[in-house]
Order: sequence, then structure tokens, then C-alpha cells
Amino acid sequence: MCRGLFSILLIALVMTVTSAGSATAELDMSGTWETHFFLAKAVAFVKQDGDSLSGVVYVIQKLTGSCDTYHFTGSIRQGVVEAAHHEGHSVCGRLVDSNQCTGLLTTQSKVQLKITALRCPNPAPARNTESTNVPF
Repeated sequence: MCRGLFSILLIALVMTVTSAGSATAELDMSGTWETHFFLAKAVAFVKQDGDSLSGVVYVIQKLTGSCDTYHFTGSIRQGVVEAAHHEGHSVCGRLVDSNQCTGLLTTQSKVQLKITALRCPNPAPARNTESTNVPF
């Protein structure tokens, strides 16, 4: 029931984290980003290649430990990031600074949520983004 919302929030987090402010358009947003919401933690692994973004978001439920995996694609243009998951969830955001991003997540049902993500200072080792298993 809340799984879809958690997934959407996580996707938004990753996409928002990868957004670049107008003064930081040259900044590479690749890396690991994290946010917490409700009873879940979202960890996003983002790859930036020019204006293109891609990655995977893992939403881990704190009470059960279950993990959902969401792959996304997007782009950065003129400091604005736009990204989406194939189920219809999307995010638009902007980099606050090199370690914090904020954005607006729009769910498949058009519900909008504000999110904030922080860059992880010590990124985990590279992971296989094609895997559906929790990489932790």
C-alpha cells in the first residue's frame, strides 16, 4: 500500500540529487545519495554522462527490512533535472549545493511531494545497477 509512495519518493530523491544548479551545471552529480521519509530509507546510485542521468534507487523499509528497486533515466538542462521511472513517476529538482538537493516528486496519480536528498560522504563500492537484489 505505501510501497508505491516510497518508491516514488526514492526515485524523486535520486533524480533530485542529480539536479544541478545554474551555477553548477558543470558539476558531476554521479554518486550515492540518501534520504529518509516515513518509515523508509532511500539510497540512490546516480550516474551522469553529459546531460544524461541514469541510476537505481533502493527503498528500504525500516520496520520490515524489505527493499524495492527502481531504475530511472533523466537529463540535466540549464540547471534543472528531470527524471522518471517507467511506471510514470517523475521528479524535477535543483541542486542546493554540492551535497544537498531538493525537488518535487510527482507520482503516477499526480500527487506532488517535496523531497530533500543528501550526498553520502563516503560512497559505497560500485554496485551492479542491473541487479534487483539489495546490494548492501
